[in-house]
Amino acid sequence: MPHIAKRKSNKQGPVLDKSGIPYNYIVVIDAGSKGSRAYVYNWLDPESLVSADEDKGPAPRVELLKRIDINAKDGTKDDTDDEDNDNDTKEDDSDEDSEDDEVENQENKPPSKEDTDNNKSEANGIAKGDQKVTKMDVPVITTEKNWRKKIKPGLSAYKDKPKKVGSKHIKYLLDAVSDVVPESQQSRTPVFLHATAGMRLLTPREQEEVLKTTCDYISQKYNFYLPDCASHMNIIDGEVEGLYGWIAMNYLMNTFQDSSATYGLLDMGGASTQISFQPNQEEATEHSSALYNIKLGPGLDYGIFCASFLGYGINQAHNKYIDTLKEQAESTGAGNGGIIHDPCLPKGLIKDDDPQVEGSGDFEQCMKLMYPLLTSTEHSETSSCSTNEPQEVSSCLLSDSIPSFDFNVDRFVGVSGYWDAISHLLKFEDIKSGGAYSYEAFSTETKRVCEMTWTELDKLNNRDNDDTNALSDLTDTDLKQLCFKSSWVLSVLHRGLGFPALGSDTADSDKPLSVTTLVNGYEFTWTLGRAVLYASSEYARAIYGDEFEVGYFKGTSPNVFVNGAEVKGVAARPAFSESKDGSQNNIDTQNEVTGGEADSTEDTWITISDHRMYGSLSFLALLLVVLYLLFGKSKRKTIVDAFKRVFSKKTILDLRPKYKPLRSLEMPRDALELDDMLRAEEATAEFEIDDDSDELSDDGLDIAPR
Repeated sequence: MPHIAKRKSNKQGPVLDKSGIPYNYIVVIDAGSKGSRAYVYNWLDPESLVSADEDKGPAPRVELLKRIDINAKDGTKDDTDDEDNDNDTKEDDSDEDSEDDEVENQENKPPSKEDTDNNKSEANGIAKGDQKVTKMDVPVITTEKNWRKKIKPGLSAYKDKPKKVGSKHIKYLLDAVSDVVPESQQSRTPVFLHATAGMRLLTPREQEEVLKTTCDYISQKYNFYLPDCASHMNIIDGEVEGLYGWIAMNYLMNTFQDSSATYGLLDMGGASTQISFQPNQEEATEHSSALYNIKLGPGLDYGIFCASFLGYGINQAHNKYIDTLKEQAESTGAGNGGIIHDPCLPKGLIKDDDPQVEGSGDFEQCMKLMYPLLTSTEHSETSSCSTNEPQEVSSCLLSDSIPSFDFNVDRFVGVSGYWDAISHLLKFEDIKSGGAYSYEAFSTETKRVCEMTWTELDKLNNRDNDDTNALSDLTDTDLKQLCFKSSWVLSVLHRGLGFPALGSDTADSDKPLSVTTLVNGYEFTWTLGRAVLYASSEYARAIYGDEFEVGYFKGTSPNVFVNGAEVKGVAARPAFSESKDGSQNNIDTQNEVTGGEADSTEDTWITISDHRMYGSLSFLALLLVVLYLLFGKSKRKTIVDAFKRVFSKKTILDLRPKYKPLRSLEMPRDALELDDMLRAEEATAEFEIDDDSDELSDDGLDIAPR
């Protein structure tokens, strides 16, 4: 798993590790509703590892398939720089710029020998001596904080102008990625673009045009491995997004070694919300057809339930809420030039919409208006949700086809929208890593801010951080929507998903939900789950050949197996091959940076010499033009006539060595005198020009290799 440590700045990734083993790279683009993010990951090439291991003797041991101990049990934190972490986690989605380049001078630190040895002894099923490998652990995947790029708006914004998606969107992402992935590795580095909720809302034709244009642009402009547009550039449904997220979360939480202790994931975006978890054995048996069966390696099999609720993300929910207010206003006549009163908007705040909206700041009414939004068509017959009177705890988003939660055992982590809303109101000891969620504390704080006037709320937002009641620094837009977002998260958690309303008298260890933006010190993103699947598939193929496949299938379609790497019928990434001259100028080191610096002085000088030569020729041509224009009209005519004479067929045939007397040529004397004069003028002009040219040539030769 990623292990990030302070290092010198080195944006470009290494080609080889210190032992000469090449890295494999992958690029995964999360094309979300609000923007796109490109991430780069790498891991040691398993084919090279196996080959190197087999050379050691008759009893091979694949020694690098180990998990790094992240000290999750004793609570020790990674030794990372606070300022860098701050930059990493504070991502301002209100930024109006079209792109936001995050470059931070932190990089991965390979596990120390002591860490590796400890993991060797603790990992179950790792081959020792001539024992058979019965369980394959997940491979070590690394990334850096400056190996990513994000841009706004989202891909769906190009539905009406798909031809611009390449130059206005994809270019900024892949130009940055090209600076990270070594050029020698790009042709074997797969690039995936998986679009999520924003693109799901487009028509099929709009989706096809945007994705096709994207794939064509990448294929034509870049050298990444893109063998199949359908599997590399696509829209993934919410369940698959949740599946990738679950893999990423449990990879970071280091739980794959003990399948009974996995974490569920709650993820809320702008357009949808997802839930992914591993049900207990009884529920898994009862709902086996609804589960995704994941195979990460021998002994790493999981039955996971994933559900996505499109339209229940923060932004889409707010749109539905505003529509509800307008419908109510029209039914009461307030829509005809009147004012709509919004109970989720701060008191005294007026929005100049049509019709005009004024905040009334009523928490109870705000929660009551949200309740009908939770009752989707699919689950509207649920008895607990058939009334307009909200219950404190209900499961309006769930149905009998969904496995029940066991809150005595199940543990969940809330990210994205859950973290944003809750962290704005609750004060965690570690503001980056979050902590246990308390219904009592969050509902109390939500009620408090919902019933404030706009003036009070704005003042509280700008007070010193020493004030225990102060808010985080929020933009005006976030501040206006603070009550709505917090109320919506409360509604989804307790009235939609049925999370218990536990108070402060419940120990944190007994609370089923924690919220965070950093998981054990690392930023959460579902793209890591996609990388884990790809890497695990390559390792399994290198070790077991075709005997074991990594991937997943759904219980309803057991014969449709989705490979973790390339889909069936698509070739695996090309094998690594060294450069033609056998040199590698980018080797991974733990304490120093050599990437991006040319090891070959000769190659560097040749490149510079070529540039000087082009410059000299350009200068010479310009000088000739200037000199020609400086001559008078008659002089220019004389020069033109001289050039004609020099390059005429007769003159060329008459060229003789200078030591031969001119009078031996039987020509009239007046013709000879004119010819002598023209040749003298040519010689003078050529000498003057050649003198400048020689100086430029000498300058170029001074830096050229000998």
